[in-house]
Amino acid sequence: MIPDTQQHAFYCEDWFIIQSVTFFTDRNISLQSPSVFISSLLLHSFTLFCTVQLQTQPVCVCVCVCVCVCVCVCVCVCGEQVENGEQAVVGKMRQLFNLLHYENRRRKDQFNPHTKQMETIFDEELRSKMEELKKMFEEVEKKINDLEKQYRENRRYKDRVGSFCSRRRRDLELCRNLYKTIQTESLLSGSGKLMKMMRMMEWVIGNLEILRRSESSQSRSSLCTQVDSDLNKIKYWCWKKRDGLKPFKEKHGDEANVKLMIDDTEALLSALGKWCEDKEEELQKYKPKPVSAERSENQPVESEPLYHNV
Repeated sequence: MIPDTQQHAFYCEDWFIIQSVTFFTDRNISLQSPSVFISSLLLHSFTLFCTVQLQTQPVCVCVCVCVCVCVCVCVCVCGEQVENGEQAVVGKMRQLFNLLHYENRRRKDQFNPHTKQMETIFDEELRSKMEELKKMFEEVEKKINDLEKQYRENRRYKDRVGSFCSRRRRDLELCRNLYKTIQTESLLSGSGKLMKMMRMMEWVIGNLEILRRSESSQSRSSLCTQVDSDLNKIKYWCWKKRDGLKPFKEKHGDEANVKLMIDDTEALLSALGKWCEDKEEELQKYKPKPVSAERSENQPVESEPLYHNV
């Protein structure tokens, strides 16, 4: 119970410390977090202040101020938790891209250009890599689901986390398409260009995450240009592959095994095109807004500014 008289001012500090510890414990907030540790020190200092103020100020005023500070500290801690959770998901997603990149490169190295076939793959090595990829898919999906579930009832962060998780699920779906393409040895499997595109996809995801956290307009501008360039290269590659697929489809479209390869290739190109559109939409949020030149006080309202800062 909150102390209600100045005679109980001595117990104020202990009461707030107990309430703070209870808050962190009930919500499973790690006390190892730097911001939580700093927040605890702030609360400790502030409660000392309250102890003194309660001797000269009305109790209700001091309690209200203390509650406001506690709420602000808790919001900061929760915000950092959201940030850490999102970064953990992005980190796992990039690991998944790395594994897919490695698997595609391994298949490229084992492709014999003379026989147009894959060289013998050791069963043990293949099983090991497949298990590693399967485990990574499950880990990424679990992290996305856990993060969304954790903030589903949180009014402050529900929309932000929900939007983030939706984007990461689309990334995961693209990874599944890439995995299927590599496994079925489609027309793109083992391609050096595909490896380059996969690396660009990883860069796009990483740079968009940096843009989301960045507050510097100067660093945002250069990163936006880089992401824009990478997305345009990926889209051009998709267009070129889709265009080159037409004559091949007309010539070999009736062959059952070739038709399956064509279908897998078209599915990947389609998924990649939608992925690029999604990333372009996300990129628009971070692009610096054009600033029009300010009108001088004596300039007529109907006249247009001479320059625009674009």
